[in-house]
Amino acid sequence: MPELPEVETVANGLRKYVVGKTITKLVVHEHKKFKGTATEIKKFVLKKKIVGVDRKAKWLVVNLNSGYGFVIHLKMTGQLLYTDKQPKFLGGHTMGKEQTTLPNNHTRVEFIFTDGSKLFFQDMRKFGYVELYPAADIEHYFIQKKLGIEPIEPTYTFDYFCTVLQKRKRTSIKAVLLNQQAIAGIGNIYADDICWQARVKPTRRVSTLTRAEQRALYQASHDILREAIKLGGTSFSHYYRVDGKTGSYWNKRKVYDRTGEPCRRCKTIIKKTRCAGRGTHFCPTCQH
Repeated sequence: MPELPEVETVANGLRKYVVGKTITKLVVHEHKKFKGTATEIKKFVLKKKIVGVDRKAKWLVVNLNSGYGFVIHLKMTGQLLYTDKQPKFLGGHTMGKEQTTLPNNHTRVEFIFTDGSKLFFQDMRKFGYVELYPAADIEHYFIQKKLGIEPIEPTYTFDYFCTVLQKRKRTSIKAVLLNQQAIAGIGNIYADDICWQARVKPTRRVSTLTRAEQRALYQASHDILREAIKLGGTSFSHYYRVDGKTGSYWNKRKVYDRTGEPCRRCKTIIKKTRCAGRGTHFCPTCQH
């Protein structure tokens, strides 16, 4: 599933290609994956302009000048594809050669703009969704999620991080990093790499962490996500970014999915275990 850096990359693609566009038609190909009434579409979507794109943790929010907006979650196999003269991947998982013909069997929602360009929400496994809400309801939508602060936000301070840990002393540090109500936006790939960067074994209980280790984890959570965003996210299962290229963090990853390969610091062979219900990678020598 795309994590914060991948979704931020998609958001940047949307900002580049669709902000300022006016929607002339909205085609819902899969009604189970779209929330919104025909009346709402007619009144608040058609002939309305896209004025901005936000990202909240792993969700996208496309804002309209009608006071409404779309909440989009790509889930496992969702993809956004923009077409003008040539198709452009805004991010997500490709569907192979079928993409040469659009819409196709994986098209769930289709946005058609006044200039003839189009935006397709594709999803092979149908876990993702597009939902239409008034702006106030979108705000309430995320309040209900009770999301924690993202590591790239200014309000993500060391004091906040310590408070998060203090409330979860008996759990593993990886479980804390994956808990979206504690820290928003971190998934399995970056949780493993954060722990490696901080030299902390992901299975460690929070109560065993020293103050120095807490600070190292805090700094790593910020630095790893920033690095991943800069590199366009991680490419896995044909995950693409806005220019149709793969995100290059995959080539820079520290330990995730590197079982049997040498540690980038000490050359010890990376091992895999299970923690917080997820496959977990670590260096048995430099992570304690």
